[in-house]
Amino acid sequence: SSAVNRNVSGTILADRLHTSAYSAGVDFAHESQDRVWLFTSLLSGSYVAGEVDAITRTQESSTRYYQRPDADHVEVDPAATSLSGFYAMAYAGKQAGNFTMRNGIAFVSPGYEVNDLGFHSDADRVLLDTHYQYTQPEPGPFLRSWRVILGGPNAIWNFAGDRTYTNINTIGSVEFLNYWGTSVRVLYAPRTDDDRLTRGGPLARSPSEFSRNFSVHSDRRRAVVARGNYTWGSDDGGGWSRNVRFNLGARFGETLQVDVGPSYSWSRTAAQYVTKVDDLLAEATYGTRYVFAGIDRTTLSLETRVNLTFSPTLSLQAYLEPFISTGDYGALKEFRSAGTFDFLTYGADIGSAEPDGEGGYDIDPDGDGPAAAFLVSDRDFSYRSLLGNAVLRWEWRPGSTLFFVWQQRRVNAINGQEPFGTQPRAGTFNLGRDVGDMFEVAPDNIFMIKVNYWLNP
Repeated sequence: SSAVNRNVSGTILADRLHTSAYSAGVDFAHESQDRVWLFTSLLSGSYVAGEVDAITRTQESSTRYYQRPDADHVEVDPAATSLSGFYAMAYAGKQAGNFTMRNGIAFVSPGYEVNDLGFHSDADRVLLDTHYQYTQPEPGPFLRSWRVILGGPNAIWNFAGDRTYTNINTIGSVEFLNYWGTSVRVLYAPRTDDDRLTRGGPLARSPSEFSRNFSVHSDRRRAVVARGNYTWGSDDGGGWSRNVRFNLGARFGETLQVDVGPSYSWSRTAAQYVTKVDDLLAEATYGTRYVFAGIDRTTLSLETRVNLTFSPTLSLQAYLEPFISTGDYGALKEFRSAGTFDFLTYGADIGSAEPDGEGGYDIDPDGDGPAAAFLVSDRDFSYRSLLGNAVLRWEWRPGSTLFFVWQQRRVNAINGQEPFGTQPRAGTFNLGRDVGDMFEVAPDNIFMIKVNYWLNP
């Protein structure tokens, strides 16, 4: 069990933080006598209390969206000063032998809230999880080992019975006699309902998705180990994604280890939420216009780790990651009607969209009609950062350790409302320029010293 109590009454935090939050649970597990079969379960409850505004924020948060206009099983109580809920889980599985499996189900009630005590992002969920695996660890004439995994059907519903996600996936992996290995994964997710797309608006539909993944690794016993991974997928709404990852790890004796891991991804999302505008004339979407846009994203990063051991009592660990991410939003469009994945593009299907000259767009949703015009800001972005840290560890006597830590952070971020000169920069990817921009900002440097002293070594 856990408890949080705060005295925030009369402060500016009273409408944001709970005054109290409690959680308690009990679990049960049982293994068969030969430890082949396992059954486990968990039951947990939560209770939060606070000012009316704080509890209203909790009801309307992205964890549950009580304000959905077409949801019959939940609604915002504007006078509530508390919220309670439960989490329950059970699964049975076979955990030994060539064939292993698990079948599980979990319930997260709409009011379950433990973010004061930990972290969770989804309530109002019923989850079904299945996993079946066959492993052959005995070497054969061509393979050292292999396995096949079938995951699914897996599914998620909300407490109204809307199926919000389903997938089935399969994985096959092999290790060759020379200790190199490879694996392939294929995943299919059919169309389902989506109660999160409109951010508290009406239920939508999600497009079906098909994705694949291929990975390969070299002999892990060697001083130098390489790993590669490529993932690609698409959906029937017009979205797609690609991701390439590579990692090279090298050990130099017992003193130095270096890992370098570049990653590059590029994708298109057909409908990225932008904003909402109240308009009683939007009857098909319950008096609100939900504005979306397609977005093209590009992300590049390079994780580098160095571990250096000078002696059994002195070592240095260093980490560095340059990171570049850009997002280019397309034409603005509005959600057509509840229960669909259909959109009407401004300036093509309905109304008009004109740049306002100040980093935004003037939207007229129905041309000469009675609907009021509104302004939407340009959401294009470019984010560049360089994060690094180094930790020097010295055990100056048995059990007593001195840590000297240096952290550096550089962040250069711009959006579509902050143009640089005459050339567009936000939302466009240019490696040389973006790396240069990364070093234009002054760094934030943090130095820390920590000392551990063992009284009785």
